[in-house]
Amino acid sequence: MKRTLKYRLAGAASAMALSFAASLSYAAPTLITPDGVIDPFGGFDWNQAGSAMVNGTISNGSSITTQFMSNAISVTLQGGAVANTPNLWPQHPATGTYEYTIFARINETVSCINVGAVCGPTANFTATGGTYWIFFDPVHNSNLVTGAGVTDGTNIITGNVSGGGGTFNVVGAGGIGSFAFTGTVTATNPAFVSNLAGSTAASTLQFGALTTAWTQPTSFALFPPSGGVQPISGLLLQADANQTFRLPEPGSLLLLSTVLGAIGFGTRRRKLS
Repeated sequence: MKRTLKYRLAGAASAMALSFAASLSYAAPTLITPDGVIDPFGGFDWNQAGSAMVNGTISNGSSITTQFMSNAISVTLQGGAVANTPNLWPQHPATGTYEYTIFARINETVSCINVGAVCGPTANFTATGGTYWIFFDPVHNSNLVTGAGVTDGTNIITGNVSGGGGTFNVVGAGGIGSFAFTGTVTATNPAFVSNLAGSTAASTLQFGALTTAWTQPTSFALFPPSGGVQPISGLLLQADANQTFRLPEPGSLLLLSTVLGAIGFGTRRRKLS
């Protein structure tokens, strides 16, 4: 099964973060998995089949809320290499037993490039707040079509979104946008992660004719810790995310940059085993 990976739009920022982190004397971030300890832990590559649900009217000056759900297609090491996780699902459908999932809620304001009855063809979005949760589940049961099982695992990382944003363009029968969000890591579960700080990444959102390898959800994951689902109540988009963590900076807040987006402009492909 082929999978087109998302843009690496923040490569320079990622390289800067890793270079600075390498100069510090802190222990590298680690992630404890059923396949062993991932050290140095880099982050998660979230599934391109993930979805975003946008609530609110996209008009100049309006406020909207975007919810995001996905599961991890792989765990990465610092530097971007894929970690050895033979029992991670859905990376390994035949042998996978456990999973990582994410749910996020991001508040944004809209600024239209062309102000009028229709906001477009390009609109800017600025994040004003939000929260994300990352979960570990020893049994894989997340369903990205129904939204079930996305938020029922053990919460291992929680953070707030406080800034960032992106741009969305309408193209023919579909649309595409690139987004990046920053914030603070507010809680980690020491039984699963340690020495966790911030991250940098980037990607895209897509809808309509531009979506690939994506099934539109019939319902959406519900806020943690319910583990339940909610009815569809807004615009649905194919969504993907890369999230890479780095070492702590002395005297600073723990930073996060989580990027939602979908595939379509990927620069490389890989096969899932």
